[in-house]
Amino acid sequence: MASKNKCTACAGTVPMKEMLHCKFCELVIHWKCASISEQTMKDIQQCTGLIWCCNGCGGQMEAFKPGSQLSVMGGDIKTIHESNAVIINQIKDLGEKFNKTLDNDDLNLAMKKLESKITMLQDELKNIKNIQDCNNVISGQIKEIKTILDKKITEDILDKKINSLQDGLRKSYSDIGKKVETVNNEVMSMNDGIKALKEEVISTKKTIQLYSEVEERSFYFIIFKLKESNNLSFNDSKKEDDEKIMRILSAITDEKFDMSNVVRHYRLGKRSANVRPLLVRLKSKVLKNLIMESLNNLKNLDDDLKGIGIGHDMTKDQRIKCRELINLAREKEAGLLNIRSMISKTDTIYELLHEDLDILVLTETWHGSSDDVSVKIAMPHGFGFVDCMRREDPYHGGLIIYFRDLFKHKRIALPELLTFEAIVVILTVGKVNVVLFAIYRPGSQLVSKAFFQELTSILENIMLLSDHVILLGDLNVHVEKNDDVNAKILSNVFDMFSMQNVIKEPTHMHGGTLDLVVPVINMPVTRVKVYPSGVISDHSLVSFCLPIVCSPVLKVKKTVRAWKRVDENHFLTLINGHGVPSFSCKVKEHQVFSNFLECSSDDAKAVILKAPATTCMLDPIPTSLFKKHIELFLPYLTDLINMCLKTGSYPMIF
Repeated sequence: MASKNKCTACAGTVPMKEMLHCKFCELVIHWKCASISEQTMKDIQQCTGLIWCCNGCGGQMEAFKPGSQLSVMGGDIKTIHESNAVIINQIKDLGEKFNKTLDNDDLNLAMKKLESKITMLQDELKNIKNIQDCNNVISGQIKEIKTILDKKITEDILDKKINSLQDGLRKSYSDIGKKVETVNNEVMSMNDGIKALKEEVISTKKTIQLYSEVEERSFYFIIFKLKESNNLSFNDSKKEDDEKIMRILSAITDEKFDMSNVVRHYRLGKRSANVRPLLVRLKSKVLKNLIMESLNNLKNLDDDLKGIGIGHDMTKDQRIKCRELINLAREKEAGLLNIRSMISKTDTIYELLHEDLDILVLTETWHGSSDDVSVKIAMPHGFGFVDCMRREDPYHGGLIIYFRDLFKHKRIALPELLTFEAIVVILTVGKVNVVLFAIYRPGSQLVSKAFFQELTSILENIMLLSDHVILLGDLNVHVEKNDDVNAKILSNVFDMFSMQNVIKEPTHMHGGTLDLVVPVINMPVTRVKVYPSGVISDHSLVSFCLPIVCSPVLKVKKTVRAWKRVDENHFLTLINGHGVPSFSCKVKEHQVFSNFLECSSDDAKAVILKAPATTCMLDPIPTSLFKKHIELFLPYLTDLINMCLKTGSYPMIF
C-alpha cells in the first residue's frame, strides 16, 4: 500500500491532503511538484466533479482538446470585431463627411466601397458561422469522447475491482477450504477418539462383567456323573440331590455337612438318557476351596456314589485357557545340538536341561565312556540318558540322548552300522509311544550308497514300532541345495516313509542345513526354532515341541452275567437239557485233511486243564467254572476239535 502513495516526481510519500491523483494513468504526485499553487489545490479539493490529469495524459489527448482551435478562432473573432469597429468608425466619418462636403460622385464611390466592405463582412460572418458550427461539432465530439473515456475508465475500474474481488474470493475460498479441511480433520480425530473411547468403555464393561462372572462362579462347583432318577417329580428329585450332596460333601470334608451352607443347586440341561451335571452354589468361597483341596477324599464315598467327579464352574474363556494349558503341558520340548565335545560344556548342557528342555539329543559328544564324569555332571536331577560311542575311536563322534524321568524308555538294539552312528529309543508317556532315531554321520566321509541302504533298513524296522517316529541328528548332507544329488536321494528316502524335514534354515556357522529334524507327516512338530550358530559350538541349537497327546480311551458298554450269584446246579441242568449243539463248518475245496490222528477226550481234557484259570470279559463263562465241569463239556469239545481238523475250518458261528 505504501508503494502506491509515492510521488513520481520526488519519490517521497504523499499524504492524502497533498495528493494529486491522475484519473487516467493512476499517477500520484505532490501538488507542489506539479507546480500548482496552494489556492488552486484547495479549489480542486473543494470541487467534487473535477478530474485532474497529468501532463502525459494531457499530451496524449491533445488531438481531442478544442482549446487550441478555440483560442485561434477567438483571435480571429477578436480581429473581426476590431475590423468591424474600424469599419463602423469609418462609416461614421463618412456620414459626417457626406453631410458636409461630399458630392454625388463621391457618394457613389463611397457607397460602392461600403457595399464591398459589407459583402466582405458578410463573407467573414459566414466564415464565423461555419467556425461556430465546426466548434459545435467539435464540442459534441468532445462530449462523446468524454463519455467514452468516462465509460472506459469506469469499466477499467470495475474490471480491476472485479479482478480484485475474484482474487479475494479465491483467497477466501482457499482459506475457507483449508479451515474446513482442518475442521474435518479435527472432527475425524474427535470421532476416532470418541470411537476409541466407546470401544474402551465397551471393553471395560466386558472386563467388569467378566470379573463379576468369575467372582460369582467362584462360589460354584459342578458334580459330574451323579446319577439321577428320571421317574421322580421335580421336588422329589431335588430332595434326592440334597441327600446326595450332603453325603458327598460330608465324605470330602470328614465331618457332617450342613445343607444350610448350600444356597441352591440344579441340574444343567434337559432330562435325557445321559446323566446331567449338578451345579451347586455355596455361601462361602472358603468352604468351596476346602472342598476342592480335599478331592482326594472322594475315594471314601459309598459304592453308589463312586465314579463321580467334581470340578470348578468356569467361564467359556477359562475353559478355553484351561484346554490350552493342558495341551501346552502335554507338549514336550526337545532339542538337537552338535556339541563338538561336551567335556568343557557341561554347565551349558545342565542349564539347557534344567530350564527348558525335556529331551536333548547331542551329537559329536566325544565323551569316550558312559561312566565319564562329564556325562553325569551335565545331567540334572530327574533325568536319564542313553548313549552311543565309536568302537574304534570312542573319543570322537558319539551320541547321547537326555530325557526326563517322566518318560519310560526302551532302547532298541541295532545291527552294526558302518556309515553312521545311531541310537533308537522308545519314549513312553501314558499310552503314547514316541520313537526317537538319533543319528550322526561324520562329515569327513563321503556320502555313499551304503549310507542310504543302512538308513532305509533302520527306518523300515522302526516304522513298525509306533505311529510317532522322528529322526533327528547331524547327517552332514546339504539339503538346502536343490541340485545336490545326495540331497535328492535323501529326500526320496524320507518321502518313501512319509517323513518331512522341518528345518529350513542354515544350522552351521559356514552355512548349510546339516542338522535335521524329520518327523512322520502325521506327527505335527511345533514351535521349531534355530538359534544362532557359533555360540555353543559351530552348529546351531535346534529346539522344537513334540505333541505328546494321549489317545482317547474307547469305552464299550457290555452286559456281563454276575457268575458269583448264578445257581450252579440249575446252570448244569440247563446245559444237560439243551442237548448237543450242531456245528457246521464251511469246507473249502482241496482243503480236506484225509490223514490225521483224531483227538481223544483225554487229550482234550489234558490240554484244557493245563491252561491258566484266568478269565476276561469276552469269555462266555468263567474258566474256573468251565474246568470244574469239564466232563460235561468234553464230548462237545472233542467232536468240535475233530470236525475242525477234518474240514480244515472253524465253525461259522465262531
